[in-house]
Amino acid sequence: MLPPWYLTRWAYLGYVLSVIGLTILIALITTFLERREKARLECLVEQRTQELNAGIERRQRLEAQLRQAQKLESLGTLAGGIAHDFNNLLTSILGYCELAGLSAGDNADLQADLQENPQAGLRAKDLVAQILMFSRQHTVTLVPLDLSVPVAEALKLVAHHASNHRDRYPPHQRHREGRRDANPPGRRQPL
Repeated sequence: MLPPWYLTRWAYLGYVLSVIGLTILIALITTFLERREKARLECLVEQRTQELNAGIERRQRLEAQLRQAQKLESLGTLAGGIAHDFNNLLTSILGYCELAGLSAGDNADLQADLQENPQAGLRAKDLVAQILMFSRQHTVTLVPLDLSVPVAEALKLVAHHASNHRDRYPPHQRHREGRRDANPPGRRQPL
């Protein structure tokens, strides 16, 4: 009689081969899963590295912007200090011009020259106001201004310096449409 099939040597060989096959299959599956997990982790590391680099670059840009803003703020503070000192000097200059005008008496040429000084002083005062606005120590308020006055002053200044060409500059005429919203100290900038 024949032994049962599971006691034959072929059965044993089949059992050994199935164990080896199963071991190889498990090894292949494990290798596949390890490689997939490794690729996923490498992708996550790369993504996180890019995020960190982007964060570092953004922080560096923000720090540079902050440094620039601090430089501008200190420049504005310096300009404000200079403007205040200049304003103090202007006050004394304008005061002495008034005193000189009072003591000039009937000298018409001297009176005409001294009348120009307060206007120049007021223009300088407007310039100081512009510097103070830059230094953020004053707020900007826009009011309707008649631009014909600064234009007339500019034409007068040009005409005074080009006295041999006075006929080229027509007399200034006021127009109602010459009013625009502007910052009073800044009205002479475009001129």
